[in-house]
Amino acid sequence: MIRLLFLQKKALIPKKNVLELLIFYLFNPILSLLFFISIINFSNISINITSYLIYFSIFDSICVVINGLVESIRFERYYRITELISVTPYNILKLMTVRSTIYICQALLKLIFSLIFIELIYPIDIYSIPMLQFLFTLLSLYFSITGFTMLIVTISLNIANINLFLNIILSLLKIFTGVQFSILLFPVSLQYFSRILPITNGIIFLNNLILQKGNSIAYILFEVLIGTIYFFLSFQSYKFFYSKSKINGGFIFSDT
Repeated sequence: MIRLLFLQKKALIPKKNVLELLIFYLFNPILSLLFFISIINFSNISINITSYLIYFSIFDSICVVINGLVESIRFERYYRITELISVTPYNILKLMTVRSTIYICQALLKLIFSLIFIELIYPIDIYSIPMLQFLFTLLSLYFSITGFTMLIVTISLNIANINLFLNIILSLLKIFTGVQFSILLFPVSLQYFSRILPITNGIIFLNNLILQKGNSIAYILFEVLIGTIYFFLSFQSYKFFYSKSKINGGFIFSDT
């Protein structure tokens, strides 16, 4: 497994120069945060902007995991590598699980730079936030979103335009997970829908943690449970979607 992880790292992360690393890990998250701050100030909304900047940064880092995994399968289908993987001891989902470790490390690094920038413009009392609970929440978020992305990858085997499918999924997560506004603004039925998506329960726990409200570990346990369910669904449905894609030519897709 360690050897496979090393080989995947070499394949997915080519050597970058310092400028490329700065753009990806520093300038890009800063520009995204400035854009989000500008929208809030322009809207003249009275909210705790610091907490929502943290949620936005977490979501931005989570997108590294989602985009990385989905884009890797997209290029493998484009270059017909998916068919080669199908005859190896590793199926696509096992490789994706290993790759997720690499993308999670990238996401954490990007998140660290974002939090440093937030601290510079909107000072946070870091010591008032229990770091152990904060880190455990992050791990549960990355776990659940990885399981969710595994299911997306499985379904996408039968979708021609993966980019369109990915954009719809990201828009869904932005709106219904509470990273940009509270899910309490939704009708009760949509709140239930939000709670079965990844990220939502972790964001609720983080919100209570940052605002020092009464908190419950049940949110984190539910987040982990949701991630486990998504992992289970993806691995159980993989053979079905894989077989169907072979029949209808799903490995050959339109890159538009």
